[in-house]
Amino acid sequence: MGHMNTLFSFLFILFVFVSTSFSQRVIPSDAVQNHVNVRASNSAGSEIINTLRPGESAEYIESVPYWHKVRCDNGAEGYVSKGWTKIDDDISEADGKDELVIGSWNIKFFASQSKHNIDYAAFADIFEKFDVLAIQEVSTTATKAHLDAFKAELNSRGYKYEFIIGAKTGYTKDNPDDNKGQYTERYGFLWDMDRVDLIESDSSYEFILLPVKDNPVFRQVPIIAQFRTKSANGFDFKVVSVHAAFNEGIPYVRQAEFNYLNDWMIDQKSDSNIKEKDIFIMGDFNSNPPDQKDAHYFDTIIGNTTDYRVIFNEPVLAGEKSIKTTLFFPTPAKPGDSTKPVYDHLLLSEHATYAIPDTLTWASGIIGVIQFDQEPRWQNLSYKETWKAISDHRPIWIKLDYNTEDRD
Repeated sequence: MGHMNTLFSFLFILFVFVSTSFSQRVIPSDAVQNHVNVRASNSAGSEIINTLRPGESAEYIESVPYWHKVRCDNGAEGYVSKGWTKIDDDISEADGKDELVIGSWNIKFFASQSKHNIDYAAFADIFEKFDVLAIQEVSTTATKAHLDAFKAELNSRGYKYEFIIGAKTGYTKDNPDDNKGQYTERYGFLWDMDRVDLIESDSSYEFILLPVKDNPVFRQVPIIAQFRTKSANGFDFKVVSVHAAFNEGIPYVRQAEFNYLNDWMIDQKSDSNIKEKDIFIMGDFNSNPPDQKDAHYFDTIIGNTTDYRVIFNEPVLAGEKSIKTTLFFPTPAKPGDSTKPVYDHLLLSEHATYAIPDTLTWASGIIGVIQFDQEPRWQNLSYKETWKAISDHRPIWIKLDYNTEDRD
């Protein structure tokens, strides 16, 4: 019995430690000189119940239009303006980056609409948060110049990042299906070379299915790259970068894409000849566009399985509100906005479950969405101006212990 009590005590302490370590915090933005008011409700006219000064923080509970709901250190719950605060998205520990941070971001053509007047520092502020980042929608003709500028900016901060950009994939003018049109793009990966190695076999990446152009299943064929941490345990894993079709004229393509990804992930699990079982399928799934009839395939195909985990559905199933992965500029905000679909997703192989808790929530701090558009620098820009300057999507992320044991 004494051993059982000791075990329960240990598990309780571990639970408290994990909960405390991974809970997200809200902090005043850099523009705050004095303090931010914590209000009783999400209204500028409601009672002020506390304040948040520079250097102080409050526990993040959830996001609502224009406000963060927070819990102050005295236990009081209230709301702070998103215009004057931010979620502490320093998702890498300052004292040695104890977490492995893997993410995905649709970067909207590397801001090609900005006519190459790109705020490289703003991109780098986000890039530097990741150990590995899958990138979708690389289409600008100035890609190499942009990558060189990004690396120069990151190097000036003391980092050593590298990129790989895949070959063009998509529909060409020779495609026999007139509904599909003509569209190609490239995928990419960014990784921190000081912390992660790219595992190369015949090439630095591979496509999930051939041919690369005018593929019978995918509009853009997803690419796969494999990485290994430089920790003592050498945790290795595959990242698959996905950008599903959105075009309302070809919903059958998105259905075929989801069916293939579902079957592919199950095959990776069941095939004993496939050795690497830690798999992260990440990207812009364009899931369930609300304005497209008969296009709700994500939840019926991807979201209806126990063979892998649909990570960004888990907070909603646990009772938390959805966090949009696209920019949030409603005028005015509507009650149903928080239930709009999450377009960007992470499918995590069942095998990799040992590395993270059984159920993930936003409050766990293990997964998240970088809501950069809520930062003061973007507040005076419109939705269109913001996506032209940086992207119309927000990055998503998951973090694991950097010293995670490799079990395959």
